[in-house]
Amino acid sequence: MEYDDVGEDEDSGETQVTVRVPLGTRLALTSGLERHQAWTQQLKAHHRTQLKGLTPQQGDILRAEQRQALHVLRSLLDKRGLLIAFGVRQELQVQGWDRSWTGVE
Repeated sequence: MEYDDVGEDEDSGETQVTVRVPLGTRLALTSGLERHQAWTQQLKAHHRTQLKGLTPQQGDILRAEQRQALHVLRSLLDKRGLLIAFGVRQELQVQGWDRSWTGVE
C-alpha cells in the first residue's frame, strides 16, 4: 500500500492523501458492499415476516428493536468511507502508526 501526500487545501486546512492499493481492491470493496446491501434487504424481509400476527403494541416494540439493529449494521458497513477507514486503521496498527496525531481528526 502506498501513500501519496497530495497537498493541503488552504481554504479548509485539510490535507488530501491518495492511497494506492493493489489492483482489484475497488472491485472487492464494491462486491462486499453489494453483498452487505443484499443481506440487509433479506434481513428487512425477515423483519416484516416477524411482525405478522403481533398486536400493534408488540409490533411497535419489535420495529424499534429492528430499527436499532439496522442502524448498528449501517453505521458499520453501509458507507464505503467507513469501510475504508476500518482498513486504514488496521494498516496503521500493522505499521505501528496507530496513535493520536496532533491536528489530525
